[in-house]
Amino acid sequence: MLTAAATCLQAQSLRFIYNGDTIANGDTVEYVATGSDDEYVVDLLLYNAADSAAEARVRVATEGGDGLFGVVSVCVGMCYEGTVSDYFEMQPHAVSDGIQVHFSYEASAASGSGVGSDLFAVYAEGRDATAKEGSPRIFVRLKKSGNGCVEAQCNDVYFKTYPNPATGRLTVSYALPSEAKSPRVELRNVSGQLVAWRAIAANSSECVLSLDAVPAGVYMCSVVSDGRLLQTRKVVVR
Repeated sequence: MLTAAATCLQAQSLRFIYNGDTIANGDTVEYVATGSDDEYVVDLLLYNAADSAAEARVRVATEGGDGLFGVVSVCVGMCYEGTVSDYFEMQPHAVSDGIQVHFSYEASAASGSGVGSDLFAVYAEGRDATAKEGSPRIFVRLKKSGNGCVEAQCNDVYFKTYPNPATGRLTVSYALPSEAKSPRVELRNVSGQLVAWRAIAANSSECVLSLDAVPAGVYMCSVVSDGRLLQTRKVVVR
């Protein structure tokens, strides 16, 4: 009984992060698959809130829908074909290097096997977990837009941060949509708190954030336009 209780506690210490926000267990996030490519990618992060290390893997399961998409691979450090990654170690109060779930529109539509969907559950499973209901999960709903746009993202958004890890200052390079309004760069901690920001001009291509008052740790750096998130990158501050 003691081992089972410890396993459950470990599993519940894991939290998904999507677009810089910590997602509550069981919540649904929506992602619009854009462009004309056959493959679409959803980027997630995983946070271990426990005081001890945890071993986990990421598993994706279809949850019904209209059969638009199928899972191609799950990437955590390296890519694994299908719906399950290998186990990886999460240090205490650490954020994963990044999780990518690759979906294909054509693969699911052509298979005729019923595995395609537009709603997927993404699980973070501890090594000793025996039931998926005991593991943290979020739902990702994929949509295929008619014009390939996501709100302000109607043009491609180029966004790069360097150096990473950063000390003292962080340089942000970007190319914004022409219709971007009141754009700015934001730096938030894993709890979502804003620790630094800078307004940017839509016709500029680079800015520098001072990190002198920012404690060492893991942060999410985002470009925001008129309150809407355009792109996010994980940044390590030393």
